[in-house]
Amino acid sequence: MIFIIFFLVAIVTVITLGVYYIPKILGYPKVAKYMTIIFVLCLVYLVGMAVFEERLFSKGDAKELVGDTKKIFEKRTGLSISNSISNIDVNDNYELMEGEFSIVFKTSESQIKHWLSGKPPWNNIKWHKGQIPHKLGASVKFNFADGVGLGIYNNGESIYLGDKDLVKLLNDTTNYYSYVEDCCPDQKGLRFHDGRLLILQPRTRMVYYSVWDF
Repeated sequence: MIFIIFFLVAIVTVITLGVYYIPKILGYPKVAKYMTIIFVLCLVYLVGMAVFEERLFSKGDAKELVGDTKKIFEKRTGLSISNSISNIDVNDNYELMEGEFSIVFKTSESQIKHWLSGKPPWNNIKWHKGQIPHKLGASVKFNFADGVGLGIYNNGESIYLGDKDLVKLLNDTTNYYSYVEDCCPDQKGLRFHDGRLLILQPRTRMVYYSVWDF
């Protein structure tokens, strides 16, 4: 994190100096002044984002995840893992500003029942059950080969299209899930572009966690 901040500061500082001195040398002092102000504002903005919006740079936590999936899962969801987990699959294609990061694993039925008896993540009041809402499900891929899209029947009903195994998971009525929109839930055009989803399946004992920003 500190390295990223210093890196951003260095880049913007160098560009700012170049923007200031080059127009000044060429005889445009006013241009140099205004361009310098713009780049300084950019510097303040980037550093602020790095400090106060840590998730932009650490949603993946790729290095930390190596050999410590439990710790990251607990950190992200607030759910404590007391039983063993297996079939662990971590996918991280989260690059600067956008992408998806996911953890998929298998655990015991008692572990899942314990979670379901308590409060779900992200300050949600209760666990949801059933098919994953279409716009929410279309945002995730987890560890499946391909993602899904949405098709619409003539009557306006939406359906999942794409990876058949992912479609099966998203349509499973035995799902228990919790989600949160990290940005703009009140703005129709921006909904579900930035969020987190956790799916628990007591029947298969599988756990699916994803965070994304597109």
